[in-house]
This record gives sequence, C-alpha cells and structure tokens, in this order.
Amino acid sequence: QREHLWLNRGYAWSKLQNYDEMLQSCSAATIVDAQADLGWNCQGEALYHLGQYKAALQAFEQASSINPREPTYLLNESRSLFKLQHYEQALLASDQAIKFLEQESVDQPEKPRRYLAIAFNQKGQSLMRTGQFQQAIAAFDQAIKNSATYLSARQGKAIALYKLGYHNQAAAAFDLILQQYDLTNNQEATIWLYKGICLCNEEKLTEADRAFKQVLQLSTDPQHHKLAQARCGIR
Repeated sequence: QREHLWLNRGYAWSKLQNYDEMLQSCSAATIVDAQADLGWNCQGEALYHLGQYKAALQAFEQASSINPREPTYLLNESRSLFKLQHYEQALLASDQAIKFLEQESVDQPEKPRRYLAIAFNQKGQSLMRTGQFQQAIAAFDQAIKNSATYLSARQGKAIALYKLGYHNQAAAAFDLILQQYDLTNNQEATIWLYKGICLCNEEKLTEADRAFKQVLQLSTDPQHHKLAQARCGIR
C-alpha cells in the first residue's frame, strides 16, 4: 500500500537523522490514508525530534484515537507532555501505557519488557518533577526490574534518593553507575558532582573533594566547574 511506502521512506530518513524529510514522508502517508495510525505516529516522532512538542503531541493523540490500545503511542504522548511540562498528564499517559503493556505480557512475557522499562522510567521522571520522590523510586525500581542496565532509571533513582536526603544510599547508587556504565565525560562529571554533594552531606569531606576534582578534570560545562569549585560550600 502507498502509505507503507511513505512510512518506510520516513523511517529511512529517521535513521539518517534527517527529520525534516522524515516529516514530509510521514505526512504524505497520512494524506494517502488519514486512518493510518502508524503514519500519525511517524509524523509525531519527526516533530518531536524537531522540537515541535505541541504538534508532536497532536499527532500522537491522532494515532491513539485510531488505535487506542497501542502503548507506543501513549508512551510518545507521555514524552511530549513531559517536554511541555504537563507532568500530571504525562503520568496519566504512562500509567495507561503500563496498563496495556502488562495485559500484553500475559500472552507475550518477553515482548513488552523493554517498553515497560521505558514506561516506568517515564513515570518516574514525571513523579520527580511533581516532587513525589518516594513514588518515583518505586517506578524506577520497576524500570530496572524490566531492564537491569537502564541508565536513565538508575540515575533517576539515585537522584530521587538524594532529594529525599538518603545521601549515603544515593552516593552508593551514583558509585554503581560510575563502575558499571560507559559514560561520556560530561555524563560522568554529572555523576561525580552528585556523588560529591552527597558526600558533603555525610561530612565525608576528603572523599567529596576527590569527587569534585574529577568533575573539574572531566567536564567542559562552566556550570559544572562553578559548582565543583564551590566544593562543600555548594550545600
């Protein structure tokens, strides 16, 4: 069918990270067939990557209206709502996606696990933004249960522990990330910065100082440098 040709072309452009061309191809798929939910989702993904989050949300909502039980569309809605800072609505969308994914897992236990990890991670990130840190930890734990190496979920959990004042546990969680993940220099610097602040709060000043020195060596971010140079005066 013609819409599938446009879809295939759209996702080929996606692999090349040419999202303007992707948008044109995916939009053509929905012109050929206005009920092509995959076309609307494809259009939404292109708009999302172009930073047009409101338009992306509208496209994902159109896909969901055609196929309301497809969790991928709900996850994409949640991502867009998060970018628009509509955190409560983002939570509702991720919860709905989790509901459908858990129903799918009864028949196909392996298929939804990656998507469940994504959905629980998105839920955790939205809970963090609404100050619900304990609930966020529970969501991140579920994400990690479904994908043990999910960096975003492990980092989210560590930050939530820090926000709750569990500095010793948070420092251990950040340490685990440093040991187990291949991070970029700036990612590593961010983890060392959080770890240093946790150590300051635990009055482990020598260890904290070593952490801040790592930040200064690794990061090119002026804000990182400013915070690291403040050392335990950052608290």
